[in-house]
Amino acid sequence: KLQFLYFIAGYLANMSHPESQTVEHEGEKYRRCSVALLFNPDGDVLVGERVDKSGNWGCPQGGVDVGETDREAATRELYEEVGVKVGENNVSFLTEIETDPSCFYKCPNSWMEKLGMAGQRLSFVAFHIPTRDPPSTFCNLQGLDGEPQEFRAVKWQSLSTTADTIWMPKQPAYQHAAKHLPKIISLIAKL
Repeated sequence: KLQFLYFIAGYLANMSHPESQTVEHEGEKYRRCSVALLFNPDGDVLVGERVDKSGNWGCPQGGVDVGETDREAATRELYEEVGVKVGENNVSFLTEIETDPSCFYKCPNSWMEKLGMAGQRLSFVAFHIPTRDPPSTFCNLQGLDGEPQEFRAVKWQSLSTTADTIWMPKQPAYQHAAKHLPKIISLIAKL
């Protein structure tokens, strides 16, 4: 009976979460997840306050679907979660940040664990939008392409502040991304 319940839980999780690519780390399987870092000309990053967790701010992110690259997944998530399309309104790709062991985090007692995954590995993809306008003026937070709404509000925030205030298990990965900020700022300056 318990095995049947695990089967149903896994089936339902797959219905609400498309099949994602996985990666092995220290003998365990992790879901590949891509984070979209959208920078303004000042080097601040777009963050959203989660609908389901008041006071919890983070960047658009989601699983890397089968057949997608990290960059493609981040581009898709940026559109689905905040309505920003790369290639429109001068939104451009900047760079991908190489992952390291700090980019893995565990998700105990989650739907991922029920599917045999220990947690997620975050990869970071940086984009640029040439505006300092409040993000609420150009973001659509309704959830697009059939996805539910993720964020209730958006704002600009420094990446270092984001790294220090994001959900604790993600902090090492965001701190890793923040170490690459000088390179990102130099890429923005060249635009």
